[in-house]
Parts: sequence; C-alpha cells; structure tokens
Amino acid sequence: AGLLKSWWVFLQMEVSLTEARGGVETFPLHPDWGLFHWYYASSTMLYTVLAYLSVLLGALRRRLFFVAPHTGFALAWLLCTVLLVIGGVLALSRGVTHYAVECLLRGLPWLMLVHGCVVKGPYFVRWVVIYAFTSHTIQFIIGAYMFQAPFARITVTGMAALTLAAALVILRARAMYKANKLLKLDQLKYDELWQSLCQAEGSKAGIMQLEQVEHKLGLEKRRHCVQHNRLQTHSKSSRVHPQPDLPHAAPVYEHPLFQDMGYVFVPGTLDPFSKVSSVNQLYACAAIANLLLRERLKDWADKSAGYFQSAAQETTEGGERVKKELIKWCDVKEDADVFQQLQWTTLKKHSRSIEKLVRSYRNDPSRLLDISRNSIIFESVGDLANCLSLMTEDDTVCLERVKNRMSHEYKSSETGGYRDVCVNIRMCSRECKALGADIHVCEVQLILVDFARLKTDKGHQNYRLARDARGS
Repeated sequence: AGLLKSWWVFLQMEVSLTEARGGVETFPLHPDWGLFHWYYASSTMLYTVLAYLSVLLGALRRRLFFVAPHTGFALAWLLCTVLLVIGGVLALSRGVTHYAVECLLRGLPWLMLVHGCVVKGPYFVRWVVIYAFTSHTIQFIIGAYMFQAPFARITVTGMAALTLAAALVILRARAMYKANKLLKLDQLKYDELWQSLCQAEGSKAGIMQLEQVEHKLGLEKRRHCVQHNRLQTHSKSSRVHPQPDLPHAAPVYEHPLFQDMGYVFVPGTLDPFSKVSSVNQLYACAAIANLLLRERLKDWADKSAGYFQSAAQETTEGGERVKKELIKWCDVKEDADVFQQLQWTTLKKHSRSIEKLVRSYRNDPSRLLDISRNSIIFESVGDLANCLSLMTEDDTVCLERVKNRMSHEYKSSETGGYRDVCVNIRMCSRECKALGADIHVCEVQLILVDFARLKTDKGHQNYRLARDARGS
C-alpha cells in the first residue's frame, strides 16, 4: 500500500531469470534518483513554472522586455523535451531500457506543441488535436509495454489538450454558424440579383466577355499574389536562385532615394525571393500609389461609362442610411464643384491591417494587397468588361491578379453572395517609378450598380460582425 502511494509503481514486464544454481538476480524497487527526478519530474515542473512566467511576463511586455507568451510556451516545451531526451539517453546507457523508451516517446508529442506555437493561427488548433491523439496513443503503447494493459494509465495533459481542442472546434463551428446566419438574408438578395442578371441577354454577353478577357490575361489560375521588393543587382537571392534571362547590356536603375545607400536595382524587375516584411514600407508606398491610382481610375471611368460614389447620403423611411447618388465621371469631369463631392476610398485603417495580419496572414505583411484600394461602378456587365479590357491595354499599369466573382464558377458563399471583379495592379508610370512606388500592389474593384445599391449600413455592419465571428 505504501508503494502504491509513492512516486513510482511496480512494472509488469517479462524478465529472464538465471537458471544456474546459486545465481542471484537483483531488481531495484524504485528508479534511480538522478534519472527520475532530474529528467522525468523536473521536466514537468520546469514546464509549469515557465508556462506561468510566460503568461505573467507576457502581460507586462510593455514594461519588461520578454518574449511573447506563445514563444515562451514553445521554449518551455522545447527545453522539457531536451531534458527528456537527455534522460532517455542516460537511461539507455545504464541499461534501463524501458525508462529510456518512455522518456523518448513522451518527448515526441511536446515537439508537436512547439511547432503549433511557432505556426500560430488556426494551425495551432490542428496541432493541439494531433498532440492530443498522439499523446494518448503513446500512453497506450507505454501501458501495453510496461503494464500489459493499454489503459493502465491516462495522460492528464493529453486529456486537457483533447478537451481544449474539442472546445475550440465547437466554438469555431458556433461562430461560423452565427456568421452565416448574419449574412444569410443579404446573401439571398445578392443571389436573387445574380440569377436575374444571368437570365438577361445583355448581361449574359457581358459575363462571357469578362471570362474571355480573364482567359486572355492568363491570370485566372493565379491565386497567390504578394508584395515583392525590387531585384538588386548585388542581392543574395539573385546569386543563390536562378533569375529570368536579362539582357547583358540592360542598364541598372539607381533610384535617387536609395542611391546614397548603395542600392542598385534591375529596372522593372521584382525579386521573387524577397517579400516585403514591413507594414511601414507598405503604407509609405500606398500613400503615393493611391494618389496616382485615382488619375488612372478617372481615365478608365471616362472611357467605359463608369461611376464614382458621392459623399452625400440620404436616409430611408426605416432610418437606414444609403448612398444618395452615383456620379457618372464622363458627364461631370469638367465640373470642379461636382469633383469635390466624389468620395474616394482612403487607405485601409491600421487596425484592420493588423487584424488581417494576425487572423488570416500569419504576420506576413507581403499578403496585404488592399491597403491602397478604390472602385468604379458600372450600369452593365458590358461596361465593366470594357473597363477591364482598358486596364489590360494600359501601359502605365501591370496586372498581377484578377478575381472574377462575376463568374458562374465562383462560390458566392465565400463573400456572403456579394460579387464584383477585383483586380490587383501595380502602377508602372514614369511618375510612380520616380517616386519609388512602382512595386506596390493596389486593388481596384469593378462593381455593378445593382450590387452597389444593395449595400447598406446595416448590411455592412452584419458583414463586419460575421467577419469578426469567423476571425478573418
């Protein structure tokens, strides 16, 4: 009874006894003090202490210099895994095979938690689930090996991880259901509008024209687009990775902003192996590119009968605000007073950019493509397709990606039924190159007037609530 209450238990493993007369076999009734306490018990206690310190000091990061809590957890699990490996190696050297097997197997699930803390985001939940099942599986193996019973022991951390994973999955499903419910009414309206467009003869021709332009560009399968830096003639990536064939006599581009710093770039070429890693850099380029983008928007809207939104708003009978009017640019481009009434989209708010980085982009600033964004509105799908054709023929811009949500193949549930054509471009004009913003990717939304008029304050509020519920 006293042994059962201690820190160790009797093993139930088969052993080979000597058959020689007078032979003696000795078996220790408790594990070696050094092996057990230093590498088995201390690893668990050390992890607990470091975990509490990570949470405590993480809350005081503004006053004290310390790593983020998830990094502290990862370091704690990694250190404990190292201790278990050391204990397993020492046990193996002393002939305690079963103890070495247990130490090495126990360290394997903790490495999964280390990786889960490093990747962060939704992948962390997946690794918690993998850890829970791996921990239980290893515990079953140890139970069958040492006690002849797979369920002789249970893993407390494995049960806690399994409970946490189940709770996260349930809460995630609940949040998704809540988000879909918020957008269901608006989605029905958008889908009804889309069905009516698909039945109209003029819209059918415009939709086919859109698909033809998209196919001509060859960007319909390009789903991944990021912000890249310029290709430097002396960059490490250009020496390590193969680059596209460039003319040997191609002149290098010494930008006046970087000439004093010794940077020399290949003109008009991005480095595919160097992504933008600074949000400040993105906003500095976006502030310049956004002003130049407006000039191109005016030209495209003038040639394709495009509209811009007015800053004025009116209130409906239900007390809900909607856009008062849309201004056709070709009719008012010479009127300075009307020009002042146009509502241009401002740069994306810093708070929303941080949200997207943390929630969806795993802290990768190069995936922020809509800091500089704007839109043109059209009465027909044909005008919208004409504008896209004008953009493809414009030498002052470079198209990077086209998201054609006005396609039959697009799943409208991804955007709550809302549809438009989203084009990611880079400004390649002489002015933009002179100001150093020619590498920045902007976003232009081509919208039908029917979809624009369905957007209301209440609908946008529901969209934001659904977006927060989804964590996107």
